Amino acid sequence: MSTESDTCSEPLLANANMISEDILERGHARRMGHLENYFALLQRQDLYGNFTTYCEFESYVDTETLVPILREIFFQNPILVHTIIPKNYPNHEEFYLSEQYLEKPYPEHDYIKIVPHLGLNDIIINEQEEYRDVVDSIIKRFNDDAFQITCSLTEMISNIRIPICLPNRPNWRLLILFDQKTPRRFKHIVYISNHCSSDAMSGINLFKDINKGLAVLGKEATNIIIDTIDNDYSVNNNSRSLEIYDYDKDYTKFKRLAIPITERIDYRPNWIAMGKLMVTSMIMKYLVYKFKDSETKRIKEDRRENFHYNINIGWDQVQQLKTNLQRHKSSMTGFLQACLFIVLNESGVFKDRRWNEMGVDISIPNDHRKSLPKELVEEQYKYGANVAGSHYSFLISSIKRDQIWELSQYYTEVIQSADYNVGLGALMLDFVYKNQNVDKIITDSYLGNQRGGIILSNIGLHTDKSGNNKIEDDEKKPFAGGIKDLKFIQNVGTLGFSLVVNVCSTKKSGMNVCVSGIEGTIGDREKFNATFKELENLIRSYCE
Repeated sequence: MSTESDTCSEPLLANANMISEDILERGHARRMGHLENYFALLQRQDLYGNFTTYCEFESYVDTETLVPILREIFFQNPILVHTIIPKNYPNHEEFYLSEQYLEKPYPEHDYIKIVPHLGLNDIIINEQEEYRDVVDSIIKRFNDDAFQITCSLTEMISNIRIPICLPNRPNWRLLILFDQKTPRRFKHIVYISNHCSSDAMSGINLFKDINKGLAVLGKEATNIIIDTIDNDYSVNNNSRSLEIYDYDKDYTKFKRLAIPITERIDYRPNWIAMGKLMVTSMIMKYLVYKFKDSETKRIKEDRRENFHYNINIGWDQVQQLKTNLQRHKSSMTGFLQACLFIVLNESGVFKDRRWNEMGVDISIPNDHRKSLPKELVEEQYKYGANVAGSHYSFLISSIKRDQIWELSQYYTEVIQSADYNVGLGALMLDFVYKNQNVDKIITDSYLGNQRGGIILSNIGLHTDKSGNNKIEDDEKKPFAGGIKDLKFIQNVGTLGFSLVVNVCSTKKSGMNVCVSGIEGTIGDREKFNATFKELENLIRSYCE
C-alpha cells in the first residue's frame, strides 16, 4: 500500500494552465475516464499502433465539402476533436516511460479538452508534411493497384502512427485515397485512429454522418461551397487551410463532452467475477497454446512485419450463409470463430504444442453502446471508446471440421453469455488504480510474453436509412452516391495475441473479413496466405 506522499493526485507540470476555468465550466474539458485512460496508456507505453476503417462512396466527393460537414459533426460530438493534456509537456513521451512516472500511482487521470483551432489540413493526413513520404507511397500503391484496397495497401496504412497529446490536433486523421483521374475528388477515404477515445464504430459512424451531410448539402449546396474556394486550391497544396472552427469564436456551438461510459456502465467486477478472472488468468498463462518465437515487444522495437489477408463474401452469399446459420442456431461471430479454429488446427499450427498447451484463446470485443438507450447513444455516445471484451479458451482437441455446427452453436452461446467487463474492469477497482500505477500493471503484463491466440471483432452490418446504402434528407435531396463498402482493419500490437480478425458488412458489397497476423507466428507470407485462403474456402463452402 502506498502512502499519501507516494501517490501523485495531480499531474507533474500538468499544464493545468492550458485549461481555463471557463472551458471546464462549459464542459469542454474533463479528466479521462478509466477506459479512456487504458487506451491512452497503450499509446504512452507504445503498446498499440492504430486501427483503421475504410469507406468507399458510390460517387466522387469534393474534398472541400468536408469542411461544413465536419464542422457540424464536431459541434455535436466534441469528443472527436479532443486532445490529451499530458504530464511533463513537452517531455511527456520520455516521462511516461521513466521510472519516475511508473513507480507511483496516479489515481487522477490526465485531462482532455477540445482542440482550440482546427482546419481541414489538421484532419487530412495527406496535407501533413511529417507524413508526406508514406502518403505518397500509399497513393502510388493505390493507383498501381487499380484503385483497389489490397493487402499491400492496408499493411502500409496500418503502420502509420498518430501521436497523442498534440496541442492542436486530435487523435485521428483522415487519409484520402485520390486516383490520378480526379486529384481533387475521391471515393475512398480511411479513418486512422490511435484508439484514444475512439473505436471502430466511431470510424463507421463518422462515415455515416459524412454521408448524411452530403445528402443534406445536395448538389446545389455543394456547388455553392465549391464556388467559394480558390480555383487553384488543392488538397495537396498547403498554401491555405480551410478552417473548420475556431474555439474562441465558436465555443457556444459545441455540446458538452459526454461523461465517460465507465460512469454510465459499471465495469468493475464483484468478488465472484474476480475469482473467475484469476482462474482464467492462470489457464491463459499455463494451459493455452503459445506461438513460438513470438515474444511481445514495444511497437518501435518490434521489426517484424504484419501480414494481412482480406476476404470479401458477396451479399448474396452472405444471405445464404445467414440462412444456414439460422438453421443451426449460430451467430456469424460464433461461426467465424469455429472456422478460424478449424483452419488453424488443420494447417498444423498447433502440432508443436507442449503437453500442457491444451487450449487456444480468443477475445471477442463488445460494443457497449448496445447497453445504453438509443437516444442517449445518438446524442452522446456515437463516438468514443465505448467497448469491452471477453477472453476465453477452448480445448484444441474439440476442434473438428465435421462438428463445425456444434462448435458454432456452442461458441455462440458462450459469446452471448460472456462477461465482457471483468478484464478491463479489474483495473478500475479502487484498491488497484489508487495504489498501483496502471501503466506499469499493463506494461508488465503485456511485454516479454509469447503470443497467444486471436482477437475476433465483428462490428456488424451497416446500411443507410433507405436500406440500400443511400440517404435522403427531409427535403428529399439525395446525395447521388451513398456508402458502397466498409472495412475495419487493425494490427495486434503488443496485446498478447498473434492474430486479429475484423469483420464488417454492407448490403452493397457484402462481408469483409480482414485478417492481420505477426510475421513468423504462422510461418512466412506464403504459409500465412495459404492458411487464410483455406479460411476463405471454408467460409464460402457454407454460402451455397
